[in-house]
Formats: sequence, structure tokens, C-alpha cells
Amino acid sequence: MKGQPLEGATVAFVPAEGASHEAATGITDAAGKFKLSTFLAGDGAQEGEYRIKVSKSDVKKPTKEEQDKYISMEEEQKIQFGDEKPTPPAKNKLPKKYASEATSGFTYAVKKGANTVELKLE
Repeated sequence: MKGQPLEGATVAFVPAEGASHEAATGITDAAGKFKLSTFLAGDGAQEGEYRIKVSKSDVKKPTKEEQDKYISMEEEQKIQFGDEKPTPPAKNKLPKKYASEATSGFTYAVKKGANTVELKLE
């Protein structure tokens, strides 16, 4: 973003309208690079036309204290939730237009073999 790599962003390739292929997603690394997954981790995207959306959630890593409070799903199911309010959803740290494939302005045609796409976010 702004000429710098964006780490931890979710990149989603959404099939163009009327397409028969599946969506693919990936997470950017420290260099801003990502590998797409459709069915299995790192298996790439199917051939075809895509519209692309990008988001980066404002998620903080849990503290040691929060990790110590972790309970299993089974334990959680045993707890009765009184007046506790649910955790608010994570906020997208990127401009709103990138969160939708309809407004991001990014499209790409995936071809057979290795593909490289560079997404420049403002």
C-alpha cells in the first residue's frame, strides 16, 4: 500500500459473472506476495476471469493472559452466556472500495500455468 508491501491482507479472486469456476483466496506475506488456494492450500486458482477484492482486518494477537484464558470448544459449549456482549467484528484497515470485487477496480484472467498479478493499492 502506498508503494509498500502489505502483510496479512486477504486477497480473494471472485469468478466473473456467469463463470463456472470457483473462488480462490490467499494471504499476503511480509513481501506482499500471496499464493491462491481454491480447494487445497496453495493449489492456485482455476483458469478464467476474476474480479478481485482485498481486505486487511484490524486483528490483534492475543496477549499471554488472553492465551491462558483459552478454553476448548467443548468447555465453551458448557458455559451459559449471561449478559456478555459478543466481540465486535474486526474492522477492515483498507479503503472501503477494496473490500468488494464490484468496486476494487481489480480484474485478472488466470491462464494455465504460473501467473503473477501485482495489485497496487492507493
